[in-house]
Amino acid sequence: MTSLGKKVTLDAIPPVADSIEQLLDTVGDGSGTTEQAAAAAEYLYKPPMGTVAVLERLNVVLETASRITPNEYGDITALTNGILITIKNASGGIIHTFTAEPIKVTYHWSLLAGSDVSPSAFAAGVDSVSIRWTIKKGGANVALDGDKGEYFSMDVRDTLAGLTSHLSHIQGYLAR
Repeated sequence: MTSLGKKVTLDAIPPVADSIEQLLDTVGDGSGTTEQAAAAAEYLYKPPMGTVAVLERLNVVLETASRITPNEYGDITALTNGILITIKNASGGIIHTFTAEPIKVTYHWSLLAGSDVSPSAFAAGVDSVSIRWTIKKGGANVALDGDKGEYFSMDVRDTLAGLTSHLSHIQGYLAR
C-alpha cells in the first residue's frame, strides 16, 4: 500500500495493470465460453506470452433451481467422473494436480487447502454455493510461464447442464 505524502499525487501510483481477474473459459484468454452449467468441457486460464502469472485464488459459484443436498453436486446427482484441477504444459500434459480425488459432490471442494464453501438459500427452492480457494494457503505459490505455454485447467468431466449456473473466476497478478 502506498502512502500519499505531500509531494506524491495519484498520477505517480501505477494502475493495477498486473492484476488477473478473469473467468475461466474454454479458450483460456477470456474470449471463450465461461458458463460451465453445460456439457462437459475444460475451462482454462492461459497467461499471455512474455508473462509469468502468479495465481492466488479461485472463486467458484454455482446456483441451482432447487435445494442443494450433501450427496449431490448442487442439486444434480453426484458426478461420475468429477472435476479435476491441474496445471498443464503446452501439450496438455499434467505438471501438477490439485485434486487428489476428483470433485464429485459439492462438499469435495473443501478438500482443497484454504477453501471456504458457503451455501446460501434464496427464494423457495433456489440455492447457491460460493467457493473461495486461496491457492497459496495450500503451501506454495502457483506461477505459470506464458512463454512455456503453461496453463491452469478446470476439467469438468461430466455435464453440469442441470445447474442454473456454474462459473469460475481466477485471481492473481502478472509478475513480468
